[in-house]
Amino acid sequence: MLALGARWFCYVSVRDSDLKIEGFGLWVENYANSDAEDYWDGNWVNVLACCEFPGGKVKASGALVHLSEIAAFAVQCKLLYEEKAPIACLPCMEPNLLIELRKIDELGHIAASISLTPDHLHQTHSFEFEIDQSYLPGIIASCDSVISRFPIRGMNPEGKQA
Repeated sequence: MLALGARWFCYVSVRDSDLKIEGFGLWVENYANSDAEDYWDGNWVNVLACCEFPGGKVKASGALVHLSEIAAFAVQCKLLYEEKAPIACLPCMEPNLLIELRKIDELGHIAASISLTPDHLHQTHSFEFEIDQSYLPGIIASCDSVISRFPIRGMNPEGKQA
């Protein structure tokens, strides 16, 4: 299915993306290790990530994101929205995806930077664009929705129940 938007389009599954930031979409499909209940192996999710702006489109899929990364990104976005931090970052352990949202002025403008590649050994792709603080509540709600659909399993490294 081809989804068409005013500024971007991307091949997607039959539902809207779980996380959207302008021309970037992330679809979380399922737990990558459905039988694993421990923190490290049990919280990898299979995703489709796609970023597209005029002149460029990149997509990557697989077990690229750990649920703890999505939960941490939501917390960082909340701090950015509350003006308690200048940046929110989704630095995935797998090198295929990196999202950075950085406050650039006092008017609520945010520089967004997304690096996405299906082959981190041979390719690099990055997208730079601007959003404003009004995007943050939707991003936070999207991350919280993913964690609601796919609860974090097991104890985190500090020995706490996730």
